Amino acid sequence: MAEDHTSARQAYVSMLKDEENFLVTGHAENGLELLRLIEKDAPHIVITDLDMPVMNGAQLITELKVNFPDVKTIVLSMHDEDVYISELIMKGACAYLPKTCALEDIVLTINKVYDEGYYFSQAVSRILLSASLLDKKLKHSLDELNLTEREVEILKLMCEEKSNQQIADQICINVKTVEFHRHSIYKKTQTDSIVGLVKYAVRKGITDLNW
Repeated sequence: MAEDHTSARQAYVSMLKDEENFLVTGHAENGLELLRLIEKDAPHIVITDLDMPVMNGAQLITELKVNFPDVKTIVLSMHDEDVYISELIMKGACAYLPKTCALEDIVLTINKVYDEGYYFSQAVSRILLSASLLDKKLKHSLDELNLTEREVEILKLMCEEKSNQQIADQICINVKTVEFHRHSIYKKTQTDSIVGLVKYAVRKGITDLNW
């Protein structure tokens, strides 16, 4: 975790350490200090503030994406303006949380990001779509991309933020098959993130935001 306010950082770390399945591998007061810790022991997930000295949260996200692409980043910030959230997701953040959120929200987001690689609330998803952040290369129609009926079905459920296990249970297939279809869907739609996938699905009329 990267947070320049010592008392806040210690409070977050203390709470997260109490969670049964979590292990806090390190914490730092700025992005550069955290990068040095990651070089020694890379975690699955980083939680970072934005406003920090030496290296801020946005710079940290950029460095992680280049040098530690397997490390997922969750932003925990007081900045809740649409433009901030949009830019952070574009830089590579996997989730965004306001500092006013409850511990339960942080725990949920960590678990979602660990399991699925991302977590965007409906509010954040709406911001991303309205800001037109998604890849403009999504030009192909369903016919051109040859999405199967099963892939369309799974795509809809992915847009509803269903986990692989939830999708498998709902349509009565195994998780490995869901993972195979998920990979195929990303390839056929020429997207590499859930944000791009949601935008694609909305553009093609496969889904809307009324979940």
